[in-house]
Amino acid sequence: MSVTLTARGWTYLIVAVFGPFASLLLGDPAPALIALPAMLISVFGIRAGAGSSPRLEVGLSTDQTLEGEPVTMTITVHAHARWAHLLPGLPAEIEMSSVTGARAVPGGLVVPVDGSGTATLEIVARRWGTYRLGEMDMTVFGPLGVVARSLSFPSAETLVVLPGVEKARVLVEPISTNLHGGDLVSAQRGRGSALAELRPWSPGDSPRSINWRATLRSDQTWVTERHADRSGDLVLVIDSVLEPGSNVEPAVTRAVRIAAALVEAYGHGRHRLGLVSLGGFTRWFGLDSGRVHEHRLLAAAMATQATPEPVWMAVDRILDHTVRPPSMVVFVSPLLDDALIGRIHRLARARIDVTVVAIEIDSWLRSPSDHTRRLARRIWHLEREALVDRLRQAGVAVVEWRPRRPLDELMREMEEWRRRLRRARV
Repeated sequence: MSVTLTARGWTYLIVAVFGPFASLLLGDPAPALIALPAMLISVFGIRAGAGSSPRLEVGLSTDQTLEGEPVTMTITVHAHARWAHLLPGLPAEIEMSSVTGARAVPGGLVVPVDGSGTATLEIVARRWGTYRLGEMDMTVFGPLGVVARSLSFPSAETLVVLPGVEKARVLVEPISTNLHGGDLVSAQRGRGSALAELRPWSPGDSPRSINWRATLRSDQTWVTERHADRSGDLVLVIDSVLEPGSNVEPAVTRAVRIAAALVEAYGHGRHRLGLVSLGGFTRWFGLDSGRVHEHRLLAAAMATQATPEPVWMAVDRILDHTVRPPSMVVFVSPLLDDALIGRIHRLARARIDVTVVAIEIDSWLRSPSDHTRRLARRIWHLEREALVDRLRQAGVAVVEWRPRRPLDELMREMEEWRRRLRRARV
């Protein structure tokens, strides 16, 4: 903590020191009379400003939010002072949208204190990520504005900003279900909410399954059969095998947003979700459900970074030991790595329900500058179309995601391709 005199304090001190000398030189008692109250103000202001150390309390209304949504930040100052000047120390990606209980000034806030003062800020994060609030600088001005004390307070508050996701009204459901309870309708009969059929009673049927309304209208006993309610297994694979610093590196951010939207959409349907992240190092989050697991997957997706070459041995171990029927595997990939494309083909040959969301990267590629480069770009487009055709012939539903394309439209196209592939298999 550093204690300094303000401009007002220096003025009072100079008047108090040089006032008596001015009276002697001028032979006029007026400067000395003016110096006396200035001296009293200086002494009282310095003594009052050297009281107990100020305290600062910082709190957030939540530690997790979505990008673009406001979060309430409360700052409370405890000090024997008239007002305090604060520098919140927010990261560059977080900005203040509104201030209550304080006055916003360039680069900070002015908070009235008078023993205790509270300022309420609305902060908004423009990009997803994990942010630690920086060190907060505070300058406290004494009761008479004579002394200023400057302090720095480290902040322990951390804000996790999840990617903003679209709400999908249409979802692609796995072909098969597992034995865990959920919202999907199983092809097998069992206890559930979805009606399967109405049939005559036979020995061994439970009395609880008797449909009394149909029985009273007929001369025989009828029973109601229902579909079992099951959950679907969904495994997301985020492909970030790109050269760091390349022009197409923003495709990783786009892949994370799509994965976050799918996690959010399928999480509300009580599906069991798993995630494989190839960014930085390969990570696997096992199949589970619930809001806690959903937030765990979102945090793992946000940690995905571009990597030139993942540990393929670890990827193969995960895919071989955890991805099996009835799981539906969704790859979110720009389809630029041949090694990953080969593994997609291998899963399709194993009769795994595989879908690929292909990231469109044309918007990040530079426009060809000459005839040779234009020809090379056309050849690359033809090779990419041939790659997509080979994947579809292998039984993989491939849909392309472009900027500003609604998620519902993507889901409808995905379901259409999967319906065609199911008919082709039959």
